[in-house]
Amino acid sequence: MRSGAVYTITVDVVLAASAYPLEPITVRSLRLPASSRPERKSIGGLAQDALQGEAFLDDPGDLNALIALLPGVQGRGDSGYTVLGSSPEQNSTLLDGSGFDGGPLPPDAACGVTLATTTSDPSRGQFAGGQTSVATCRGQESFAGALRGSLTHPRLGWSDDASAIVPSSLASLTGYVSGPLREGVAHYRLSLLGLEQRTETPTLLSPRDALLSRLGLSVDTIVAATAALRSLGIPLMATGGPAASQYRTASALLNLDWNPGATSTLLLTASGAWSQLDAIGIDQQAFPSVGGRSRAATGRVALRGSTLIHGLIDEFSGVLSASDTRGSPYLAASAGTVLAD
Repeated sequence: MRSGAVYTITVDVVLAASAYPLEPITVRSLRLPASSRPERKSIGGLAQDALQGEAFLDDPGDLNALIALLPGVQGRGDSGYTVLGSSPEQNSTLLDGSGFDGGPLPPDAACGVTLATTTSDPSRGQFAGGQTSVATCRGQESFAGALRGSLTHPRLGWSDDASAIVPSSLASLTGYVSGPLREGVAHYRLSLLGLEQRTETPTLLSPRDALLSRLGLSVDTIVAATAALRSLGIPLMATGGPAASQYRTASALLNLDWNPGATSTLLLTASGAWSQLDAIGIDQQAFPSVGGRSRAATGRVALRGSTLIHGLIDEFSGVLSASDTRGSPYLAASAGTVLAD
């Protein structure tokens, strides 16, 4: 048996809050390319992805031609497109959720293009045919840019002498530049498009024999009609008028996005487009003097934003746009008034 003194030590332990610094955490999101985005289903149908046919376009900025490649859609040239027989006037176009007139748009500015053919979805409206929704690209955290050019010569195409379709020469230039204005907070992206298309158009002054036989006309008839019109002093050619149909267009789109906080965003979009079409109305059944020229210019500024206030997401948007379209014939007919006694 062992015995001895017993010692007891009493210690008070008190727990208190203490701040411990953590390493900073940076969260970044990446925008998926349009080709990898899933198709969005609506209540009454399917929003079809249109960017898959972008490589088959002659004019990379023509949204109507891009939409016309989708199944169930028929192109109507300059008038737009029709869905299930509806009038092209029943279609609408949205750019980042706001109305857009559907003018030329740089291809590098669009990261997503979809077409909805139903109004059953409550989030869609103001159309009875098809609604094209374009989502523009945002700026990147690192500087990036690209410049592309293409040239198509008529001799690279094949055309039958008896065909009314004549190969065109096409030159285009597209590109973009993107980067940060302030890393992690503000970015910019500028996209550009330039295009020129030229098509040799046969007229009655320079007819193609194969086409005349299809139209039931003979060279002697054209020569006689030409001589009769010239004897009356009627001009058959316009001074300064082009010898071929020409289409020129240029457009630009600038995106400035600002994210001041985790729950606030602001997007400013400015776009402009200009186009000119020469030799309107000239074909193999007319004289060059009946042609004309048209010009169109558009400008658009849109501001969108969203923020979180008391647990609710508040969004606002505003659009300011202007356009000017002018057309004039090469030769203006004299005007007069006949008064009866």
